[in-house]
Amino acid sequence: HALYSPVFPCSFNFTDDNEKNREIQGYTRRGHVSLAIAALTFDFSIMEEFVPIANGMTVVLATSDEIMNPVMLADIMLKNRVDIMSCTPSYLLNMLEMSAYTDKFDKALKNLKSVDMGAEAFPPALFDKLREVNPDIYIMNGYGPTEATISCTMQIIEDPDNIPIGIPNVNVPV
Repeated sequence: HALYSPVFPCSFNFTDDNEKNREIQGYTRRGHVSLAIAALTFDFSIMEEFVPIANGMTVVLATSDEIMNPVMLADIMLKNRVDIMSCTPSYLLNMLEMSAYTDKFDKALKNLKSVDMGAEAFPPALFDKLREVNPDIYIMNGYGPTEATISCTMQIIEDPDNIPIGIPNVNVPV
C-alpha cells in the first residue's frame, strides 16, 4: 500500500506479455533488441525501455546526435543488431527521406522484425516505403492518450488503404 501509484498498475498491464496483449507480443515474440529514441518524459519511452526490460530483452539507448542523423542511427542499429523499433510515423518517414542518398538506413530497417508506430496518424506512404525496404516487417499502429499509458488500442497494418487505430489492448475496457 505504501508504494501505490496509479501509474504502476497501468504500466504493468501494458508490459505484460500474454496472448491477449498483441502489441507487446509484437515486441517480445518477434525480436530481442529494442531501440530507444524517445525522451524519458515521453510516454513512448515505456514501450521502448520498460517493455523490453520487463521481458528479458536488450535495450539500445541512442544519443541525441544519433537520433537526429539517419546514418549515425543506422550505425548503432547495425552494430547492436536492433530488430525492434517504436516511433512516430513522421519520425520514421523523415529518417527515410533524409537517408535517400545512402542505403545505410535501409540496411538497418531490413534487420527490423517489428516496428510500432503511434502518437499520430499513420500515412499510407510510410507503409509502402517500409514494405519496399523490408517486405516482412511486422507493422503495428497503436493509439492512446498519455493518460492511458502509451496506447490502449493496436492494429497490425497489412494494407495501406486500411489503417485503423485498432482493437483494445488487454484489460482496456471499450
